[in-house]
Amino acid sequence: MFFLTSAHAAGTEPQTGPIFITIGTGSANGIYYPVGRTICDMLRHDTENPRLLCSVERTAGSTHNLKYIAVGGLEFGLSQSDQLGTAFKGTGEFKSPINKLRTVLSLYNESLTVIVRADSSYHKFSDLKHKKISTGLPGSGGNTTMHVLMNYMNWDEDDIDEVASLSNIRALTELGEKRVDAMVCTTGHPYKLLTAAAGEFALRLIPVKGAMVESLLKDSFAYSRTVIPGGLYRGITDPVESFGVVATLVSSSEVDKAIVYRVVKAIFDNLDEFRKADPLLDRLTRINMARRYRFAPLHAGSIEYFLQNDLLDETTVPVTER
Repeated sequence: MFFLTSAHAAGTEPQTGPIFITIGTGSANGIYYPVGRTICDMLRHDTENPRLLCSVERTAGSTHNLKYIAVGGLEFGLSQSDQLGTAFKGTGEFKSPINKLRTVLSLYNESLTVIVRADSSYHKFSDLKHKKISTGLPGSGGNTTMHVLMNYMNWDEDDIDEVASLSNIRALTELGEKRVDAMVCTTGHPYKLLTAAAGEFALRLIPVKGAMVESLLKDSFAYSRTVIPGGLYRGITDPVESFGVVATLVSSSEVDKAIVYRVVKAIFDNLDEFRKADPLLDRLTRINMARRYRFAPLHAGSIEYFLQNDLLDETTVPVTER
């Protein structure tokens, strides 16, 4: 990995060769991976020197990306907003605060999504107690969010037969073949893997609501109510209530603000093209991307671009974040 730090930029030998940046995403069959590729693709519009050469790295997901950003293994990463907040504060899976994490921009909503076969007898989340559930790979945001919910349900590891070794594509296969009872993931919708699975067997989405969710929402501003629209998947016509997070592009304070500025500019200056790359990106707005759900401070490079383009008010940006 290559960081162009402020000290380096001010050195006697300016950078002339290309600058390599890597975005940590998720599994190849997930959503973060194609979104990361789209972000890299936007940089073809960047004509400044030195050139930014962008690549994506398949990872386990949010938690993995944040930990690797912290140690300089990635310049950028995609993360659920709740995991970003947890990492910045040093709670949950993170034993100490990662103070260098910075928000670059916010993207789309993600919902905790609970999938069962339509011919099963499971209709509410509590029906899954003592059942075999694929909870997502360790290091993924969905796995962590599921465990947060279990804590509010007062469930422990003995209350479900947890399978935490399956990718989402494998978990849907196992569900279709009745080798697991349910699959849980955190994702935006429509989700291409779920669309494909609904074409192979009849499935149902279980709502995630009730007193336990209300308590969680009251205790943590990192989560919000979400609704998975009806009509996205074969056989599912009604909207389904849940709760969720926001997919967020993250970097480190150690990554030079000029690099982050150029990444943000490439995306925002070509937002119409960016939106067309995936249905999940279709409803993005500049205001929401700049202002929504900052669970770690904004990166100085993002602040500079947002202020220049009237997406932030200078009086609302703490001096310590600039």
